[in-house]
Amino acid sequence: MFTTNQVRQLYVANALVDATPTTEGNLQVLATAGNKEVYFLHMGKGGLVHSDLIPVKLVRQLVQTPFAKMNTKLKSKTVTITGTPQLGQTYDLKVIFRNYIGMGDEDTTVRIGAYTVKSASATVNDIAAGLKASLEANLGNENLCAVTVSGAVITIKEVEQPWELGKFPVAVIPFEVVLGTIVQNGITHNEWGTVANGAETTANDAIKKLADLEWFCLGDRASQERCGGPYALESKTMINMASQYDVITIHYAFQGEGVSVQFSEKDLQILVPAGNTTIMAAIKAIVGTDENQSAAIAALQSGKQDKITGTSGNLAGFDNDGNLADSGSKPADFAPAT
Repeated sequence: MFTTNQVRQLYVANALVDATPTTEGNLQVLATAGNKEVYFLHMGKGGLVHSDLIPVKLVRQLVQTPFAKMNTKLKSKTVTITGTPQLGQTYDLKVIFRNYIGMGDEDTTVRIGAYTVKSASATVNDIAAGLKASLEANLGNENLCAVTVSGAVITIKEVEQPWELGKFPVAVIPFEVVLGTIVQNGITHNEWGTVANGAETTANDAIKKLADLEWFCLGDRASQERCGGPYALESKTMINMASQYDVITIHYAFQGEGVSVQFSEKDLQILVPAGNTTIMAAIKAIVGTDENQSAAIAALQSGKQDKITGTSGNLAGFDNDGNLADSGSKPADFAPAT
């Protein structure tokens, strides 16, 4: 799939082949004479596709990202109730959710848990259990967070949000926890508990992110299919939602000629079955390793002229290697022309 300005190219490759692909999902890795450029032939839903020619010397990065590393880390907060419960005082905590509904920082909502100590025999465990029950009641059926309690410790965790391909993206709703105040010995304070970062858990959403990426990349060339109305068609995707994929990323630059010699940064990404190393090996055989690419970039930069430190007012000159140098002379050192 290609985006409008060819900034990102995405392919879903199930297998590497040595000949022109004829089966959907097959990919062939090729190079021009002298391995100066690498390119790919890929059989997709729409037929055989030829990728851009990627100049090997302009490859900035070549990396394969494992599937597991693309899963979202879900954060959590713990609230530990401390001190002696104060009879008649209402303990409350506020969970402030950002990116609510509109998924922007301006969309903020608050849910509150509160518990009033009504018995002199109440313990910190009672306060924690009461705060959890109140917070869950205020959350209702909203899928904003998960709340658990163990003894005097309340744990509030981020949760995955509803996802639907092309409609609802992979997302979590981040939050902060703020403790309300109580009055103790005539002093108003909120030091009846401590808030800390809890353990992270891993969501199982990497395949959803990749499916969204494929859907997004298809959109630029298949927008007519999504125009609405009675004839709207669903784009045909290649990702198998029951499978796992690593992502090979080739970050490179396009460079024109003449007055258009600036670098235009681009990415070509290939989704390969998780753990597959044959496609990456075939690319490295042409492109080389990251170390080779760094050396190529250094070679490109070796011909440029660097700044020097000279005496103000002196004329610039060149040394025997063509680099800038301080000539040691200023205009006043020369006799006027006659």
